[in-house]
Amino acid sequence: EAMVGWKASEELSSSVGFMYGSQQFEDRDNGRGLIDVVTNWTPLPDTYPGLKLKANFDYGWEEDVPSTNIDDGVDDWVGYALYAQYELYEWLTLAARWEQFWNDQASRTGLDSPRLWEMTYTADLKLYENLLTRLEYRHDNGNSKQAFDNGTSDHQTTLGLSMIYLFG
Repeated sequence: EAMVGWKASEELSSSVGFMYGSQQFEDRDNGRGLIDVVTNWTPLPDTYPGLKLKANFDYGWEEDVPSTNIDDGVDDWVGYALYAQYELYEWLTLAARWEQFWNDQASRTGLDSPRLWEMTYTADLKLYENLLTRLEYRHDNGNSKQAFDNGTSDHQTTLGLSMIYLFG
């Protein structure tokens, strides 16, 4: 595994990670690889210093995946995520995230739904210095009825509430 990072300025940074190795049980011949690219940007630091944008792109592949019908012997997948976060006050931060995932051979999901996407909205409320309350709404979609709810729906919606203690 290897990673290289680049910090163009205080407002813009990026990194590229690479991982490769065998992942199949008792089989060291078939490799799995992943390239991960992450970019962070504060677009308007003087006007809106609380606005942060982030992009993440992943490309993965694996050789000779069991139980798939792949002509060339290599299964691959792609995913990306776009994030926007805005700190309104020291105690309140709002965020949105959009993600997509494609795996046409369906080896990563095991479903007949190799294309998935989701949108998440989050509100973080700092109750005390180290105590964070998070409210999150998420909506998932797939391109097949197999994707969610025991194979009966192509979408699902979740609502989460959590409390997080921040150490340090």
